[in-house]
Amino acid sequence: MGRLCMTDLVRSKRLAEDFELFSVADVNEAFEHITPLRYSQPIVVPTKSGAGDDSDVVVTAFSAGHSIGGSVWTIQKDTETVLYAVDFNHVKEQHLSSTALLTRGGRVAESMTRPTVLITDAYNALVQVPRRKERDSQLIDMIRKTTKEGGNVLIPTDTSARVLELAYQLENAALGESTRVAVVGRCARQVM
Repeated sequence: MGRLCMTDLVRSKRLAEDFELFSVADVNEAFEHITPLRYSQPIVVPTKSGAGDDSDVVVTAFSAGHSIGGSVWTIQKDTETVLYAVDFNHVKEQHLSSTALLTRGGRVAESMTRPTVLITDAYNALVQVPRRKERDSQLIDMIRKTTKEGGNVLIPTDTSARVLELAYQLENAALGESTRVAVVGRCARQVM
């Protein structure tokens, strides 16, 4: 999914502007060097002094809850821990669990408490998001109303992160046989 998302990003940027920072070939080359991880699986990154000593860096991915494969990270070296948690979702979605940052009780997970450094963002800190059921209901009602009146609905979304949640929601909405859902895009076939 990451490769598809980045490939689509590069192609879209090149259509919209003179984007030369990196190419699709660069994306493919970078993904050839990626080591896949499972959530909560620590991986040791040896330092120059050699593998297995106390100066190694340990990196662990945890579910961010915002997209398939989306992660928050702990990076540990000696007694220092960096928690890198940007773009996470604390609410369970229809096909995604919420972030591993929080336990079911809403407390920060033990493995991520008291980092030496926390890197996060506040991009949506002031946004009041309606409850998921209310938000989903409004979307489906709007789609039903528009299609019933003979209209069409276009929902622009990114290639990989939110499109699967949206597809799942539309499939379970029972919109009626007369309503067709189409996914259009360069990566649509690979994503769906």
